[in-house]
Amino acid sequence: MVLSSSLLREAAPEAGVVVSPSSLDEIVQLKGVVSGEDAARLDLQKIECEISIDSRTTKPGNIFVALCGECHNGHHFVKEALSYGAVGAIIAGSEASVLDISSPGVLQNKIIVVVPETGLACVDLARAWRETFGYPIVGMTGSVGKTTTKEMIKYIFARAELPSCVSNANQNTPLGASINLSRLNSTHRCGVFELGISHKGDMDELVDLVRPTVAVLTCVTNAHNEWLGSLQEIVHEKSKVFRHVPSDGARIINGDQPELKNLKTKNTITFGFSKGCDVTATEIKKCVDENNEPVTTGVFRVHGNYVPLKLRGHHDGVLLNSLAAAATANYLGCSNNDIVAGLWDFKTVQGRGAVKKIADGLGFVIDDCYNAHALSVCAALRSLDSIPGKRKIAVLGDLYEQGYRTYEAHHEVAQCLGSTKSISHVIILGDAMTEAARKFSCGTKIFSVASWQEALQRTKALLVSDSRVLLKASGRLGLTNIVNALIEK
Repeated sequence: MVLSSSLLREAAPEAGVVVSPSSLDEIVQLKGVVSGEDAARLDLQKIECEISIDSRTTKPGNIFVALCGECHNGHHFVKEALSYGAVGAIIAGSEASVLDISSPGVLQNKIIVVVPETGLACVDLARAWRETFGYPIVGMTGSVGKTTTKEMIKYIFARAELPSCVSNANQNTPLGASINLSRLNSTHRCGVFELGISHKGDMDELVDLVRPTVAVLTCVTNAHNEWLGSLQEIVHEKSKVFRHVPSDGARIINGDQPELKNLKTKNTITFGFSKGCDVTATEIKKCVDENNEPVTTGVFRVHGNYVPLKLRGHHDGVLLNSLAAAATANYLGCSNNDIVAGLWDFKTVQGRGAVKKIADGLGFVIDDCYNAHALSVCAALRSLDSIPGKRKIAVLGDLYEQGYRTYEAHHEVAQCLGSTKSISHVIILGDAMTEAARKFSCGTKIFSVASWQEALQRTKALLVSDSRVLLKASGRLGLTNIVNALIEK
């Protein structure tokens, strides 16, 4: 974003600015709006900068926002961020005294913006900056598939050579969205931002910040029920993503889910496998390539046009996500050839089904341990069941934030596990999943463990040549440690 006095007046009218402050008193005593000589100097500089909240990753040209968190106070790292090349910092007036500017030249040619609360100022600046752009802004939400679909779109844009701003990783909170919105610039032709919610009201804040003109709803399922309530309430909260979509924008939704049928309007584009979806796939085949790697082939139908499809892996969720990505990219003007090529280029996101080689040539581990709920666990189990491998091991854990559906959710997973044909061993962290799995094991060997360390030792003991190990659980259980211990270095 271009930091200027006009942007600050609009976004943070209580802000004050000091350009190259010469003393701590000059910062501490600063009050009021940007005005006078400081404003003129700031406008003349036309500072183009992206927001950074971590001094360790601050790059030259960033504006460092000093946040006060539970464990760290960002104001203690302002000096470090400035030394890494930040053009300035946004600080809280109440915290200004923690700055040590005794070192010569630390604040030379730097801008210090003083605000009542830095987190709110960060979001307000991003909101004002977003409003300066008229090109399409995509808001991506859903109970599952947000990050994967967004990353697929990024690969398609790369093939299409479409200049764009696509949000990093899963930075899908108001603060994360603000950081990514600050990256928008006039060279882009569109922006794509992930919007994640776990509580009622979260989406209201996000859509008012990002104001998507194209909104994508990948799917709805029972996730975060403890905070969001029933499936109907989840649909209500997720559907708020369409609030600011204009009549000439697009509402892109999963056409397979009856729960979403009432969201359809004249500018709705549907994707899925149901008859009548605008973007779909047929003749689906799951096979292996010359390297014995799983591959999915088929035919895309995009608004009546047919094109061959080829994806890495056998995951049904990835296939559905590819349809959502294709629908979005097609609306934004990408050719079918670029869509197919970009989807083949796509590399699975870490923690969301990424396949990695196990050390000593013992097979592959499927890293799907970012998060888990019943729908995603069942999809991962079916994918494991469909791929080749001498021994298939699933490492699972209890499902969290299920609320009133806790018992039902674990039993849905257990029934799915019982229907698989080739998964021979299951290692489980958590009593709820263990109890449910043993009711539907059908000959599968179930091991209950108390920690990820114990799960790792049990997994290592079970490995044979050409093993396939699925790790699928909530991130809080630490299964990423197992991935790191198993893979080739």
